[in-house]
Amino acid sequence: LTFTKMSLSVGDQVKIYDGTTTLDNVLGTYIAAEVPSPVTSNWKSVLVRFFSDSAYRGDGFSLTYTGVSVTRCDANTVATTETGTLTDGSGAYYYDNSMSCAWTITPPSGGLVTLTFTDFALRGGDYVT
Repeated sequence: LTFTKMSLSVGDQVKIYDGTTTLDNVLGTYIAAEVPSPVTSNWKSVLVRFFSDSAYRGDGFSLTYTGVSVTRCDANTVATTETGTLTDGSGAYYYDNSMSCAWTITPPSGGLVTLTFTDFALRGGDYVT
């Protein structure tokens, strides 16, 4: 999200949540007339809320957003090359809820397979077997 205009009156604010509800983490609360730095979410949705009190009016705010297309893993992927990279597809973003992915690795040489993890981050209740 990139703010292109920010001119709020005292008591007014724009609040951005990293998700779809006000229970999600707050990415930022903006109450000034100065254009804030760009905001990046780690989730597939953001909630932008504008609050205005009854005292004064301002010129308001404007922002642009850019969505990033992310290809997630398939239910069952077969890897048949000698070397490769496996990923859940989330990249710099959080992986989705209720994902279930499987990879069958069968290199053409028929030899043993060695796995090297270069990045590994799970949240409570998630696992890899």
